Amino acid sequence: MPASWGEARERLLPVVRGICRPPGSLTRLEEDPRHAPIRRPVAPFLSELVVWDGDETRRYVTPEHLERWGIDGHRAFHAARANLAPTEGLTRDGPFFRLDAGDGYESSRLLLPGWLRAFEDLVPGQPLAAAPDARTLLVCGSDDEDAVSQLAEYAFRAYRNAGDPVSPGLYTEHEGQLVPWLVHHGSLAPVLRRNQLVLAGQQYRLQQHEVTSDTHLADFSVFVGPEFAVSLAQLPPDRPVLLPVVDFIVVLDPSGESRTVAWEALMERAEVEPALEMVPPRVAVRSRPPLVDLPEAPIRVTLK
Repeated sequence: MPASWGEARERLLPVVRGICRPPGSLTRLEEDPRHAPIRRPVAPFLSELVVWDGDETRRYVTPEHLERWGIDGHRAFHAARANLAPTEGLTRDGPFFRLDAGDGYESSRLLLPGWLRAFEDLVPGQPLAAAPDARTLLVCGSDDEDAVSQLAEYAFRAYRNAGDPVSPGLYTEHEGQLVPWLVHHGSLAPVLRRNQLVLAGQQYRLQQHEVTSDTHLADFSVFVGPEFAVSLAQLPPDRPVLLPVVDFIVVLDPSGESRTVAWEALMERAEVEPALEMVPPRVAVRSRPPLVDLPEAPIRVTLK
């Protein structure tokens, strides 16, 4: 890495990744924060990071580098975005626009304010983007339901097979911010919601592999039906557990009986404590009422 800010600045570039990416970043954050990549949130379960793009290698920028260069994180993020060429390599691919910039930073264009909004006159409805991996960025319009459906399925499959994954979700721009694109009715609703939950679940799984804890980290599960997609976790009766933030909790009692409870209902009736240092967030359940005192959710799920 360059020793001076003047040398480093021109080769900084932004990248968008899951909040637990790159692999090992949570371990470094826990053990030595000065060597963990600097990051800031850009959308649920997504972060913006900065890399120095050298001739032979690419390095994530850390607080140690900022100290060496005598700058703060805001200046590094600003310089990285300023170095990114916005639109080289834009082509048409069926109902989509595809960005093939050839630099490996295609998904990073989503971080540029106004980049996605610039498609408003080119697509029907609101511009939507998918970036399942670092080198893929596709755009279509929200009013083309067939294109949105194809894009959601493509992003889902591509994310699961990606070597450098970003997100299976679809995104739009609102007031200069990147936000998930979700609908509440119709056949697309569970598909779009599923994709966002898959992103969240993957970050929780990475957390389980990296974070040291004396308390059990409950799994984040995704349950998809014909008209809905929800997230679930299981609360056992016999050991302390840190729950991920989910839609529903499958609560077990010592007899083996279970009840599916909405997250908000459990939080209101149980004694809970946020695990403040956990990324992504978790909650410790210190005590809970008997099963019969918990209101049943409109769905019932048994997790094995």
